[in-house]
Amino acid sequence: MTGRIHSIDAVRGLCLLNIFINHITLGFSKEISFSKIGLSDAAEIFVLISGVSTYLFYGTFQIEVMTRGLWGRAIKLYVVNAAVVLLTLIVIMVIDYLTGDLDILDQDLVDAIQSNGLNRSLWFMFSFQQSVGYSVVLKLYMYFMLLCPALIWLSSRMWWYALPPAVLIWAMAGQFDLVSRNSLTGEPFALTILPWTLIFTCGIALGAAIKQGVRVPQSRLLKGLAFAYVLGYVVFVTLIMPRWPAASDWFATRNDHFWLGGSKTYQSPLRLLHALSLVYLFISCPRALLIRLLHQADPRSILCRLGRRSLPIFAFGAVVSVAADEALFAAHHFFGAKSLPSIAVELVFVALSIAVMVAIADRRWPFQRSNRVVAEQPIAP
Repeated sequence: MTGRIHSIDAVRGLCLLNIFINHITLGFSKEISFSKIGLSDAAEIFVLISGVSTYLFYGTFQIEVMTRGLWGRAIKLYVVNAAVVLLTLIVIMVIDYLTGDLDILDQDLVDAIQSNGLNRSLWFMFSFQQSVGYSVVLKLYMYFMLLCPALIWLSSRMWWYALPPAVLIWAMAGQFDLVSRNSLTGEPFALTILPWTLIFTCGIALGAAIKQGVRVPQSRLLKGLAFAYVLGYVVFVTLIMPRWPAASDWFATRNDHFWLGGSKTYQSPLRLLHALSLVYLFISCPRALLIRLLHQADPRSILCRLGRRSLPIFAFGAVVSVAADEALFAAHHFFGAKSLPSIAVELVFVALSIAVMVAIADRRWPFQRSNRVVAEQPIAP
C-alpha cells in the first residue's frame, strides 16, 4: 500500500479540531463537540489511527531501518514537545506578570515554579517529570515511537501477537494504580503511558490486519451491539442521568475507577470498548450516514489537509488553547461566564486559530513550498 488512505486523514483532521476545542476547557464550544456525548473521545481515536498509520508506513521495512525511522521520529517529537513546553510556559508567565496580584488559571504551576526555582522547574519539565499545558500528549507519542519496533515486529508475525502483552500491561496498570504524577504540582498525568499502550497497540494490530488481508467480521450482531453501546451511552447521558441520582453519582466519579468506571487516565474497559465500537462501526458501515462522508472525503477538503499535518497543527493548538483558557478565565472574572465579551473572546480565539491551522496545513509560510495534494504519497504517522 503506497498511497494515503484519505479517510484516515479526514478522521485525524476531525479529531484535531475536536481536541483543540475541548482543550479550551472554560468555553462553551466544547459543549457542542461529539466528546460531550461519548464515553471515549477524540484522543482515543487519534491514538488508535496513529497506530494504524504507523504500521501501514513502517510495517514492511527491515527492523534496522524501521527502528532508525521510528526513533528518529521520537527525537523529532521531543524537539517539538520542548518547543510546546517553552512557548506554553512563556504564555503562562507573561499572563501571570500582566495580571499582577490576580490569580490565573494555571496558578498552581506558577506557584510551584516560584517555590522550586526556575532551573529546577525547567529540568522537571524537559525531562518529562512535569507537564506544562498539553505537553504530556507528545510525551506519550514519543514513548510509542520508542516501543513501536517491538510492537510492529510482533504484529508482522501475526496481526494479534502484540495484543496479549499490551493487555497485560494495561490491566496491571489499572489494577495497581500505576499512574505517574507531576513532580512539581503532584497531579497525576492526564494520559498515563502504561494504560494507553493498549489503545495504540490496537491500532498497530488493525494496521497489521489490513496489510495481512484479514477481513473485518461483517456480523449484524456485532454491528448491532456496537451501535447499541454507542447510542446507549448517548441515551444514558441525555435522558437517564438527569433523572437517576445513582447514574449522576457514577458520572461524577467515573474517572476515579478502572474496572467499572470511565477513567481516561486508566483507559477503563468501558471507555476502551466505546472507542473500539466506534472504530468497528466506521470500518464495517462505510455507507452509513456521516461515516460515508469521511470515507469519501476529498483529499483537498479541510479535514484531510489538517490530518496530513497533524504534528505542527497539534503543537500550535496546544499552546493557543492554554492562552485561550487564560483569556477566558480573565473574561469570566471581569464580565461573567456567559457574558457577550466572554463569548466574543472565545469565538475570536477559535476562529483565528482554525484559520492559522488551515494555513499551517497548506504551508502558507515564507520559504515553504505549497502543500499540493498528491494522489499517491506515503502514509505518515
